[in-house]
Amino acid sequence: AATLDRLGRREEAVRLLGPAIEFAENPSQALHIRGRLHEASRRYREAVADYERVLELEPESVEMRVRSGWILAVHPDPTLRDPATALERARRLLADPRCRDPRAWDLLAAALAANG
Repeated sequence: AATLDRLGRREEAVRLLGPAIEFAENPSQALHIRGRLHEASRRYREAVADYERVLELEPESVEMRVRSGWILAVHPDPTLRDPATALERARRLLADPRCRDPRAWDLLAAALAANG
């Protein structure tokens, strides 16, 4: 999928990940990759949907909490934006002593600003 994306064939990469997601015992990695491809294509609703599915499988995924939280905090479309959920994700990340990802602080700032 990464090679196809680099070759400018992102849609083909997304299509090829479908069977990997459908038939994998744990499709987290394929969902993560497809979500990033959607995000790069500015299909944020699809990206968030894939990130949410990863979080169902791996609830403590820092990467998915940050990526989905950021979109939910700052997206201009009010039907996609969910600042309250973004704030909850940021606070949960920062409450975890194992989380050393500085993006959690960025997410907190964005979510606080989005919540007014």
